[in-house]
Amino acid sequence: MATNTLLQKLDIVDSDGVAFSADTSHRRQVETFIADGAIALGDLVTFDVVTGGGAECVIKVIEATANKSAIGAALNAAAAGDQVRVCLSGICEAQVEGKNQAGNSAISAGDYLCVGAVAGTLYKFTADQDAVPHAIAVDDVSSAAAAAQSTVIILKQF
Repeated sequence: MATNTLLQKLDIVDSDGVAFSADTSHRRQVETFIADGAIALGDLVTFDVVTGGGAECVIKVIEATANKSAIGAALNAAAAGDQVRVCLSGICEAQVEGKNQAGNSAISAGDYLCVGAVAGTLYKFTADQDAVPHAIAVDDVSSAAAAAQSTVIILKQF
């Protein structure tokens, strides 16, 4: 089931002068899938594609394999068989590590991020690598920082 929170308000306050929260217009798209393995909060996920899998391939998701594809970030933890809400595009929290393909690397807000060498985790995208950007960093991450929740903008892949 898809949910969208596209542009809803551009006002800063409502008619009573009460400030809207940051979530009022975050333009996020969320879909619910079935976890086909353990998934942690903020993990990048991808389809559980198997040869001859048919339509089931787009119903089940797994933690994104290191240096491979990703369709979004998990908004809740899930065990195999549980429902998992996935941010397919827009702002959310995801696992980000202070590295790039060559090793430790600081990440600045606005940098592109891709699936890293650790399953389910984003790291800094560099133009000379064989990868696709999956997100844009919103928060700075220091060089060599361990994987942790960080605010990102997921780029639509599905």
